Amino acid sequence: MIGPPSGSAAALGPTTSSASYTQGPAPKAPLSSIASALAKPDALWQFGALAVRPHASYSLVHGTGILRSPGSDETTTLQTFSPGLLLEAGNRAAADYTVTRKWYSTKKLSDSTDHSGWIRGGWIYDEWKLALTGNYGTDTSVLSETGGQTKDETYATSADIAYQLGRRSELELKLGHSDRSANAVTRTPTWQGSHWVLWTADARLRYHVSADLSFAAGFGAGYDEVKSSPDMKHTRQMIEVLWKPTKRISFSGEVGVERRRTLSNPARTENNGFFSATASYSPFEATRVTASAGRSVSPSYFSGLTTQTDTWSAGFEQRLLTKLFLSANVSQSKNNYDSSTGRATPNRDDRYAAYSVRLSTTILRKGTVSVYYQQSRNRSSQALYQYDSDQVGASVTYRF
Repeated sequence: MIGPPSGSAAALGPTTSSASYTQGPAPKAPLSSIASALAKPDALWQFGALAVRPHASYSLVHGTGILRSPGSDETTTLQTFSPGLLLEAGNRAAADYTVTRKWYSTKKLSDSTDHSGWIRGGWIYDEWKLALTGNYGTDTSVLSETGGQTKDETYATSADIAYQLGRRSELELKLGHSDRSANAVTRTPTWQGSHWVLWTADARLRYHVSADLSFAAGFGAGYDEVKSSPDMKHTRQMIEVLWKPTKRISFSGEVGVERRRTLSNPARTENNGFFSATASYSPFEATRVTASAGRSVSPSYFSGLTTQTDTWSAGFEQRLLTKLFLSANVSQSKNNYDSSTGRATPNRDDRYAAYSVRLSTTILRKGTVSVYYQQSRNRSSQALYQYDSDQVGASVTYRF
C-alpha cells in the first residue's frame, strides 16, 4: 500500500495496528476477530506487578505500481521484520518499543530501519481521572501525497483529564502536542520536505443518558507552526454521541465546525465543517460488519497548502472454522488541496481507493499467520501522482 492520500505513513502491504494500552482489563475480543482464538496473554516473565511481553512479526509482500518518485513506479518485493518489547506495570502503566527493518528487492527503493515507542499511564482518584501518553516514531514508507519514499519522524504527547460532576455528567479536558518532520528519501523537484508542530486543547461536557447512550458538546483550539508556510490557528465547536442500542450494534459520531485562520499578510480565514462516524454490527456472534466515514482539514506535506480529506471505509470479519478467519476491507478517499494564503490556486485533487482480503489462523497458541491480497489506485489531476498497485503477501506474528 502506498498509503492514503492524506499522507499518513503506511508501509507496502496491509498494516496492523500497534499494541495499545487502556486502564483496567482489556475488553473481550469479538468472536469474529482472530484475537478471540489466541491463548490467554500470560507474560513471558512476571516480576511482581511488572509483566514483560516480547513480540515480533515478519512479512513478505510482492507489489507492482510502487511510486519511487512522482511519475516513476517500480515492481518490488519487501521483507519487514519488527521485534519489540512491551512492559506493563499492573493496570496503571505500560511502555513499548519496536524496531522495524525493511529490505526491498530493488535498489531503486532504499532499505530502512525505523523505531517506535510509547509510554502510557492512567490514574483514578475520587472524582478525578487522568491519562498521560507519550509517543515517538520514525517511519520510512511510500506515500501517495508526496509520490515517493518519505521518512517521517514524530513526537507526540497528550494528557486527558476528566472530572465527575454528578451521577450522569462529567467534564473532560484534553491537551496535546505533536511535532512531525518529513523528508524525501530521494529528493525531487516537486517536494523537499516539511515540518509541522501542532498544539491543541479541547474541553467537553458529557452527559450519560444511560449506560449505553451519552452525548457531549465541546470547544477546542489549536495552533499550527508550519515550516516554510504561514502559521495557522483554529477553533472548533463539536457535538459527539456514543450509542450502543443493542449488544450487537454500536455507533459513535462527531460533527462540528472549524474556523481556521492563516497568519499570512493579509490573513485568510476559512470555515470548514468536519465529522467522523463509526458503526459496528454483528448479525451473528462470529460475524462483524463495520463502517466509518469522516472529513478533516490539516496542513499539507507541501508548503503553502492545506488538505481537505473526505474518506469512508467498510470492513467484514467472519470466523470460518474454529481457528480460521476471513476479513475484507474497502476504503475510498478524496483529497482536495487548497492554498493556505489564497495567493495561488493549487491544481491537484486526488481520488484514492483500496480493496483487500485476508485469511488468518493461529499458531503455537499466541501466534498468527496471514495471507492477503490488496489492490489500490490513485487518480490525480496531476498525472505524476497516479498509480495502480497490486500486492500479495504473507505475515507471521507472535506476541506474549
